[in-house]
Amino acid sequence: GVPLSPMDFAYIMISALPSGIAPPPAFATDDPLQQFQNMGQEGKDLPNEYKEDPGAMARARMYSNVSHLSRKALTEMMTNGIGGSYPPEITRYAVDHIGADWNDNAAKSAQMLKDVGTPPEKVYDVLTSDYGGKFTPEEARFGVDHLK
Repeated sequence: GVPLSPMDFAYIMISALPSGIAPPPAFATDDPLQQFQNMGQEGKDLPNEYKEDPGAMARARMYSNVSHLSRKALTEMMTNGIGGSYPPEITRYAVDHIGADWNDNAAKSAQMLKDVGTPPEKVYDVLTSDYGGKFTPEEARFGVDHLK
């Protein structure tokens, strides 16, 4: 069959998740004018108690643990409206504080790619591709070096 990229796998995994993430408390308002004025301001200079959004932390941890995403792919997933619509600052805080082992995620993604039929010589390219895993070259090399 056609090999799945880590991103394809992640999109499959999130299709079962509930949508509609509440905004951080600092920006929760029913006033459309206030919402408009807040656009582009979300996450800027927020105190840590707002950056440490429990929903964002849980979702980031789940994507990392289940889909084995790279830092870049996880960050995009959390802000793209498909995997979440978190403000960039809250996303950065969550991604930086979940304790993910990006090398381990690369190794697990590499193994998954090999297991679904990706030729071992192509795994590195998929892991580092902007259309694939988006891992750093060092993380992808670690992943390839740990294929079974």
